[in-house]
Amino acid sequence: MSETKLIPYGMSDFERIRTENYYYVDKTRFIPLMERTAPYIFLLRPRRFGKSLLANVLAAYYDVKMADRYEAIFKGTDVYDAPTKERSKYMVLKFNFSGVDPDPEKVDASFNAVVLQTIKLFVQKYQDLLPDDTLAEVTSTPNCHDAFRILMGQTKWSDYHIYLIIDEYDNFANTLLSYDEAGYMKLTHGTGFFRLFFNQIKE
Repeated sequence: MSETKLIPYGMSDFERIRTENYYYVDKTRFIPLMERTAPYIFLLRPRRFGKSLLANVLAAYYDVKMADRYEAIFKGTDVYDAPTKERSKYMVLKFNFSGVDPDPEKVDASFNAVVLQTIKLFVQKYQDLLPDDTLAEVTSTPNCHDAFRILMGQTKWSDYHIYLIIDEYDNFANTLLSYDEAGYMKLTHGTGFFRLFFNQIKE
């Protein structure tokens, strides 16, 4: 008798779900469709609808550093036997803003810290694919916008492009909106740091 599968309620760790006997409803058949339809994908779904899990599926699929784990993680899924040409071809930069403190007095510093930490971990992960001085360059500034700009400049010297994923992009902003509309407007309009960050991404 096979071991009873576990229900991954509230889990978004794709590798753990696939390797520790959890149920997984396969969505990988949508990956080729997503590649064909648009270069920019924006997911609007209710909470607990699997957005973060799908983001982590995409991160595992496109990450060059996960190429040797492809069979262990994806075997048995729709995309396993017919992968796209883009599989394992990117350095994956994944921001998760669920940990940003929405307190108006702390949100700026908290956002700055989350972005800086994400960039630092990214460089440490892909340091063999980036110029030798990349880590020193991105950690030379306490400002996340400058660090992001420096990182984009350094990655132009790499043989790999970046696959950018942003999870929980509006988590702290929506929390702030619920009790401080003026703070929300300052954050997302004009020269607010959140708007500036997304302007950098578009650029």
